[in-house]
Amino acid sequence: MEFYCSHVLEYLSLNDFRIDLKNTCESLKKEGIFRCIVPDLEYYAKEYTRLIESGEKSASIKFNRRYHT
Repeated sequence: MEFYCSHVLEYLSLNDFRIDLKNTCESLKKEGIFRCIVPDLEYYAKEYTRLIESGEKSASIKFNRRYHT
């Protein structure tokens, strides 16, 4: 058995996230596979920091427009 989720878990509350992972782990058979794709937080943090360090006055607005549209 294999489970796959892509860009879903980051939208769950912490409690729902824990419940979902627990249920997934319980549903997997011994040799099952769980593939999970989530955003690269380090990449986005570096991009935001780069905007701020460049002296961008509206860094948060530009960041949100670029990555959250």
